[in-house]
Amino acid sequence: MTTEAQFIYVSSQPALDELVAALPNTASLGLDCEADSLHHYREKLCLLQLSFASRNYIVDPLAGLDLNPLLTILATKELILHDAGYDLRLLHRHSGFQHRGDLFDTMLAAQLLGFKQLGLAAVVERICGVSLSKGSQKADWSRRPLSERLRQYACNDTRYLLELTKYLRADLQAKGRLDWHRESCQHLVRTATEAASNSPPGDWRRLKGLGRMSGRERVFAKQLWRWRDRTARTRDLPHFKVLGDKDLTELAAWAARRGAPFNPLPRLPRNIKGRTQTDIQTALKLAASAPDEKWPARQPRKNRIKLPANYVALTETLRSECSRLAMSLDLDPTVIASRAKLEAIIRARPASLDDITAAGPLRRWQAVLLEPSIRLVLGK
Repeated sequence: MTTEAQFIYVSSQPALDELVAALPNTASLGLDCEADSLHHYREKLCLLQLSFASRNYIVDPLAGLDLNPLLTILATKELILHDAGYDLRLLHRHSGFQHRGDLFDTMLAAQLLGFKQLGLAAVVERICGVSLSKGSQKADWSRRPLSERLRQYACNDTRYLLELTKYLRADLQAKGRLDWHRESCQHLVRTATEAASNSPPGDWRRLKGLGRMSGRERVFAKQLWRWRDRTARTRDLPHFKVLGDKDLTELAAWAARRGAPFNPLPRLPRNIKGRTQTDIQTALKLAASAPDEKWPARQPRKNRIKLPANYVALTETLRSECSRLAMSLDLDPTVIASRAKLEAIIRARPASLDDITAAGPLRRWQAVLLEPSIRLVLGK
């Protein structure tokens, strides 16, 4: 088991100013964030954890601190994170943070080295021989005061990142995969910012499975989403704690088939009872009364590419080639390309390396690895 970490808890502006003053001479640092999206309607940035120069800091954004000077400096540093995408999106959503320095994602590095277990605790145990607690992953980080147990847990999220990086960077270099990692991290920084910018909250059209629904089903899904959003906001709960997307879309499909009256309702999660059932029935009745011309339109489909006659056979052959290549590199095949990307490549029948990169889309290093197999399969 790990020993207790020593850390500085930053909850006042003078303490944050001291931290900021210590950063200019720091080349790289471990970083992690905690939010409360599992527990509340509006997500808040609850903690920032930093480790550098053998020191650990826990910054409390809920203490009314001005984080701008800190984030301005962090944007220029080499940041070391484990599974960086979520943290970068979180910081961008809450502070407009845009990273301009280097990034080293330890989870991505472990993936490119063929690790089977990619969680931070597993990677720390493998490299550092330290067993970390996993018991606080779903804690409500907005609660104050934070217990010592939660502070220790938060500190451990960055405490070992610099040590991990030394090992992982050296191993990537030895295997000739450091450029793969660098390109993938650059892509991660770019896409995390784009995803945060292009995913406005509060849009019912983000429901999973909506694209497969008929117009009539979609009008029920829209009204159910509006009911769920109002309920979540009133109760200060995330959407999934009111009704999950899968249950919502299945209920919409049921209502479209059945028609009014909507009593009794089909079997729903145990938290749906009493007044909540009545509110759902009201939403379904409102949807049922909507005239056809008010039904939400489907998103227009992109022009379909004519598939080759042997599309399925070609896809399976390319998947087999990808698996063979991955096995020779001791990697999971999806690290090179997912099934969906291989299918996109077969549909596009790319003629050049640039075309392969765009068709997936793939990172350049993935396209270079796959190019011989693609040419073999497509006969080019």
